[in-house]
Amino acid sequence: MVRGAARYRGRHARSSVTEDMIKSPAFLKIEEEIKKAYGAHVFRPLQKTDARLLPTGFFALDYCLGGGLPVNRIVEIVGHKGCFKTTLVLKIIASYQRRCGLCLHLLDCCPCGKREQDNMVIYLDAEHALDEEHALRHGINADPDRFRLLRPPSGEMACEYAESLIMVPEVAIMVIDTLADLVPETEMQKGYFDPFSRNLRARLIARLSRQMTHKVDRPDRPRFLIFVNHLLPNQASAYGGDTSPGGEEQAYASSTIIKLWARQPKRFMFNKAAKSAEDAEDAEAEAEPQKKREINFLLTHHKSRPQAAGAFDLAVEEEPGLTYGDAHDFDAVFNWALKGGLIGVNGKSQWAYDGQMFKAQKHIKDLWKSDAVKYEQVKTAIIAAKAH
Repeated sequence: MVRGAARYRGRHARSSVTEDMIKSPAFLKIEEEIKKAYGAHVFRPLQKTDARLLPTGFFALDYCLGGGLPVNRIVEIVGHKGCFKTTLVLKIIASYQRRCGLCLHLLDCCPCGKREQDNMVIYLDAEHALDEEHALRHGINADPDRFRLLRPPSGEMACEYAESLIMVPEVAIMVIDTLADLVPETEMQKGYFDPFSRNLRARLIARLSRQMTHKVDRPDRPRFLIFVNHLLPNQASAYGGDTSPGGEEQAYASSTIIKLWARQPKRFMFNKAAKSAEDAEDAEAEAEPQKKREINFLLTHHKSRPQAAGAFDLAVEEEPGLTYGDAHDFDAVFNWALKGGLIGVNGKSQWAYDGQMFKAQKHIKDLWKSDAVKYEQVKTAIIAAKAH
């Protein structure tokens, strides 16, 4: 009994000492100085993770992400040349511009009622290769108050732009496309075989990643930072594989890494009838044009699922209700809605959805193409059912 009482008094004494230290004038003075120097967001209470997510617009990707991209985090999109990395980024931007800047819901079904659209998107085009007309085709709002395109001349200038603009409260999304083109000035000014310019780009990207990790994490409003990077063949390894410029520092700073690769379209098949090159060209000319492309993805470093893989279809031809680069995933959403009970079957030729009867699947998909709110509600219900 004596030992237990002494142990209890010791624990109680330690807790009282801690409370006195927190409430002491010295601690309060240091706390005020830190808040004044670095902002009030430095001290924050333990609370649940922010549930707001930004949908990418591609159902399979959003399903694996748990609803969309996490707020106040860094997302890295990597892939080989021609795997639609820029297309995915432009679709994410277009998806954000159609939503409320606070709750990240569509403006037609905004639950907060504020319908805020004053936030800005900063696109740092380090490649100097973004086709502005191509970006407008994806639904980007080119209003200077909503979208700004910057083309820095060097890697140092791009890092300075990024570190300065990410602190502006109106900036909601910042895209750096790509990290592989953040070339230091020293590397451009010196000779091609200057030994002192080695690893400068890797150190530049590592410093940028460390600086942006804490700057993007602001609790006042949702903010997103997207790194786009290339995958190159690893020529230094005898076993092959891929490597990304800049090392692994940006991978450590990213909460979600999306690796993309696109399969080559199957335009035609060689057969015994195609005995010459002329026959093969005729077969290719007669082949039907591809209306969609299958894009495969691999997710790593995600909080809910450490690793997940999947694929989504991307429209590469104009269709009624679809433009180039839109998600061609109505079939997948229909199958998941049917499996989850959101769509009922009445006989062999009737489908029940939203209190109405449809004679064919095509009619439901046409309804989704014309009504973005209903399509968004179906996808949200499917993802919510998966979470539970």
